Amino acid sequence: MDTNNSMTIRIGAYTAITGAVTMLIGAALWGASGADLDQALANGELSNYLTAAGEARQLLVANLTLWIMGVFILGIAGTAMANLCVRRQAIAQVAKFNFATSVPLVIAAYVAWLAVVVQIAPQTTQSAVLLAEVVGWFASRADWVATILIIGIGPTLISLAWRGDCVPA
Repeated sequence: MDTNNSMTIRIGAYTAITGAVTMLIGAALWGASGADLDQALANGELSNYLTAAGEARQLLVANLTLWIMGVFILGIAGTAMANLCVRRQAIAQVAKFNFATSVPLVIAAYVAWLAVVVQIAPQTTQSAVLLAEVVGWFASRADWVATILIIGIGPTLISLAWRGDCVPA
């Protein structure tokens, strides 16, 4: 592998680490907020979530902002690594497509989640709860689908594409 590719791989790896650390910091803020949208949706307790989200608005806005930045950075890292694959380009192309679809999906999910936090919470009227349930349902499902794609399928595809090159066979 030439020096240029080696440096690009190193930059891709550092970018992936930066994205992961950004996501972890966001997760710590989410945990500190005490407001769990998925749990509220599962238990039908959206009014409790809206109250908690209203009280922890600043933490949740910071959390979701970091997650948006982090997933964007992870998408850059995954795409960069896929671009460097020489041997198994078909798998690398699927990996690139994976990141090209999952990153915008999860950003849309986080923006929808932000809408619940910023525009609806802490209102608990029947219409506010219903709206939060619909928007929150989309945000939660899109987040889970994209998370599986970004931290599960994407890295697996890159590992398969690089098998024998940068990843041990």
